[in-house]
Amino acid sequence: AFESGTVSWIQSQDIGDCGIGIEITSAAGSVARYCHMSGLTVNSGGVSGGTMLGYCGATGNASGDHLHLTYIHPTWGHMEYFEFSDFGPSVFEMNGCSGAALVQP
Repeated sequence: AFESGTVSWIQSQDIGDCGIGIEITSAAGSVARYCHMSGLTVNSGGVSGGTMLGYCGATGNASGDHLHLTYIHPTWGHMEYFEFSDFGPSVFEMNGCSGAALVQP
């Protein structure tokens, strides 16, 4: 589950593999990292569930618009990553990435 938390890392320029991205760390210590975004709507502080974080994109090492979400659990470590694109989600239901807002549920 993705919890409310605090912005723990932000990259607002299109550099590196992640490109434009943001990390949210929960009070329990889990981390949700969002990469390849076209822009951000949050730059610091706390975020509540449902807060808009930014927009899907193809920044960094990406060949097309999608969201790359990595979940890092404090006990289990790096978990499977999830990608969402206009061609359909691989794990969760969500609207396509063409201008879609990304939220931390």
